Amino acid sequence: MSSTANHLIVNLLIDNSILVEELNLNQTVNQLVKNLAALSMEGLKLSIHSFDTFTPQVVKEFDSKETKSLVFDGFPLINALIKNSVEYTESYLTQKTTEAPFEIFRPWLIILSSGLGYDKLDFFETFRSSNKEWQPVIFPFLLLKKYITYELAKINQIKPFMVIKNYDLDAFEKWLTEMIMTRLNTPADQNMTLDKNMFLGWTEL
Repeated sequence: MSSTANHLIVNLLIDNSILVEELNLNQTVNQLVKNLAALSMEGLKLSIHSFDTFTPQVVKEFDSKETKSLVFDGFPLINALIKNSVEYTESYLTQKTTEAPFEIFRPWLIILSSGLGYDKLDFFETFRSSNKEWQPVIFPFLLLKKYITYELAKINQIKPFMVIKNYDLDAFEKWLTEMIMTRLNTPADQNMTLDKNMFLGWTEL
């Protein structure tokens, strides 16, 4: 990939609430963060976001391999987390495009949620990107749907949630890695086709 080829901006939002710990997924989620942070693909810009109790935090920055270990005491203010990650991305892209030509595919916003959400989810009702090419494509996933709240269910109006069967984050990681590789190897002027078969076996569609 040449320096002028498109970059893929990926934001992963992780719910690190106490419910995730109760599901005995804390080590699995932290390993997922480490594995994704270690991905080395030219053109990939990956950031990971979660909560420091009530406060959204950047766990991994776009231009770093360093990560913060997640503590599973987060209070899932999902709207605040989405807002923080999108504003972080807009600031990053503004800086990059000011410095030099920086072409991108449409950014991805991937939500990995327990189903809990305690703030009013209205960010996408009012948000308009400063550049239409920066408007993110949303991929929302649930670890379980038992506790999904009314506010969080609003995301279904934008893109239906996919429930990950048996909390299989290995399958989720495999899917995401393959998606990234496919997008980076697909010409910028060609749309990437999502095949329902890629979700069979590990999600409830």
